[in-house]
Amino acid sequence: MLAGAYPPYPGSGWLGEAYLSLPEKAVDNLLSVEPYVRDLEPDFTFRTTWIDFPAGPKDSVPDSDLSTIGDFLNDYVTDVSDPSKLDEPMSHFFLRFTGYVKVRLSDETRIRDFIGLPVWVDFANMGYDGYRAGTPPLPGVGGLSATYYRVPDVNLNDNPWTHFGPNMEVLGLYPIEVTYFNRYDPNGELAAPLAGIELYGFHAESDKFWPAGQQMFHEVFGFGRLVPPSVIYQAEDVQPLRGGDFDGDTDLDLLDYQWLQICGDPTFIFLPAGCDVYDLDATQSIDASERAAFLNAFDGPVMPREAGGP
Repeated sequence: MLAGAYPPYPGSGWLGEAYLSLPEKAVDNLLSVEPYVRDLEPDFTFRTTWIDFPAGPKDSVPDSDLSTIGDFLNDYVTDVSDPSKLDEPMSHFFLRFTGYVKVRLSDETRIRDFIGLPVWVDFANMGYDGYRAGTPPLPGVGGLSATYYRVPDVNLNDNPWTHFGPNMEVLGLYPIEVTYFNRYDPNGELAAPLAGIELYGFHAESDKFWPAGQQMFHEVFGFGRLVPPSVIYQAEDVQPLRGGDFDGDTDLDLLDYQWLQICGDPTFIFLPAGCDVYDLDATQSIDASERAAFLNAFDGPVMPREAGGP
């Protein structure tokens, strides 16, 4: 099942949570920090349009000259729950960013080119020294949760960028989470000497899919785009899916009707991912009554021919 339906207006960006001054016993690496903070309240929360710290969406240079956590987060945060925390001195810290990522075709007139094909979106991360990004797997939908963390070694000068591609089988909203841990050690004696995290979005044919954010060039990955705030929604934006609303855009239109034709193939033993939005009686099949219910509720800009349209 999709996470929900997205409204017609753009998304509102990421929700961030910050955990500061983590004790030594908890900071071996990202995987030890995540369970440690699970039951803790964050020191503060904030909103951000870009996951790109400390530089912001202009370059990809991490930093070692940071005095406070505010220096790290710089000008790209809003709605800080406790602004005084931005003056806390740099220390071992952990950040969590969450939202729902909107996946849709940029040009929906090309839907026939993609019917039955999964949507593949690459995310690229840079981080010192631990970071995770992924779309948690959803029943019947897919998605990918991937973890990458850099082993601190002051003698390594390797590029910390890496990427992965969540295989999103259908259009709509997917929950996404990015976590970042930094065992701050500006001298580089015990851990990573730099601090920085960025999240990019890539697709080989980016004119057909999101993202449509600010285009950047990276020495390893070439041209890509910062994941734009317009594709990241928060829980308060998400609406329940309507029956028959395959692409999660709150109406039943020709695109939903086209997917209904695919999902209604009587040879399917199990419904493909996303098709259960048409299965109103949960029988793992789409029958004539469910087709009729869809046509009766159709309210998109173009009517299917069999429902009286042109």
